Amino acid sequence: MSVAGTFNDWQADATSLKQQADGLWTVELPLSPGTYEYLFVVDGCWCPDTNAAETSPNPFGTLNSVLRVSAMT
Repeated sequence: MSVAGTFNDWQADATSLKQQADGLWTVELPLSPGTYEYLFVVDGCWCPDTNAAETSPNPFGTLNSVLRVSAMT
């Protein structure tokens, strides 16, 4: 499983997730403040994050998940 989005130029294999002992898939990414769109790539299928609070339509007729990163103060 991997995640692709505006933060890695939508490269499907650039950012792999690791499965934790509890079954949760995770990755840590250093992201600058801003808005990012992304999708999970699971067995070649591009899937939205069902836990994302926000989505945005994409040119393929589906929805991208949206992540907003705030500046730390």
